[in-house]
Amino acid sequence: MSAPPTLIDPWPPGALSEAQLTVILRRRFPDTVLWFGPYTRHWWAMLPVRGRWRLIEAADPEELTGAVLSARARAGDGGLPRTGRR
Repeated sequence: MSAPPTLIDPWPPGALSEAQLTVILRRRFPDTVLWFGPYTRHWWAMLPVRGRWRLIEAADPEELTGAVLSARARAGDGGLPRTGRR
């Protein structure tokens, strides 16, 4: 029995390199700055939430994808930066 598809890709863990996964994440979230930390071995994202940038750290791409989607859902504005000052 195979594992169910993940939020990020249908391949088993370890099948893709960090560079390949970064490309997939950047295509999925084009308005979000995403990277893999070679020293921390964690995944990072900076995304706009309610006109401010939010930093997210995750242990793997699956967790990062879920955290980005969750942050956007909580923001209620799709995660898009606001223009102008309040």
